[in-house]
Amino acid sequence: MRVISIRCPRCHHHVITAKNCTMSDMMKEITYTCQNPVCGFIFVASLKQATEWLASVRLHKQSRQISGRSRALYPADRKPS
Repeated sequence: MRVISIRCPRCHHHVITAKNCTMSDMMKEITYTCQNPVCGFIFVASLKQATEWLASVRLHKQSRQISGRSRALYPADRKPS
């Protein structure tokens, strides 16, 4: 898993997470503090989910395996009778 690395917007030094606040299932506000003692800048960043395209692909694959038979999820996937 990749770790998100954020730098201070003022001095570009490393920052640490001071506080997390979950706003919803799809959004967080994260408070960061600069580790440069001369700067000490504190800022809040928002982290939100942008898309769900991977989840929908997984759902589509799972729907085809229900009860051991193929089941179309979308009308375009249905076979003509």
